Amino acid sequence: MEEKNTVCTVVINEEGKVLLVSRKDNDGDFGFPGGKLEPGETLLEAAARELLEETGIIADPGQVLQIHKGPARTSMCTTFFIMNWSGVAEQKGEGVVKWGEFHEAIFNPDGSPATFSNYNIKLLNTMMSQYGFRTSTILGKIPKHPINW
Repeated sequence: MEEKNTVCTVVINEEGKVLLVSRKDNDGDFGFPGGKLEPGETLLEAAARELLEETGIIADPGQVLQIHKGPARTSMCTTFFIMNWSGVAEQKGEGVVKWGEFHEAIFNPDGSPATFSNYNIKLLNTMMSQYGFRTSTILGKIPKHPINW
């Protein structure tokens, strides 16, 4: 069986907030902009397209870093950190678009795990251990209840 590839993007603004998009069917379940590849697209092309389609943000293709790849539910997801971007974040599709805290991609407001919480926890660990991202606002929100890693 052919592996299904998906992409997502991490965009951080000047205030240290990350760009989040809710799931189409649940406006309280947030994750990072992304989605499936279209035929003939590269991973980077798909990431830039999904970011633009979902949020209106334009990625500078020369300022993108692949930071993580791993299983995410039913696909293999590749995450890109968008180091330089332009545009104004706004709702373009069915999901809610907002600048928020990283922990909102891990936990829903009611404390239940977000849809891609397992992947996003591993992504956070990679960002901190390999790329030096540090923020107490992220670490302070990790819950005390167990999660299926």
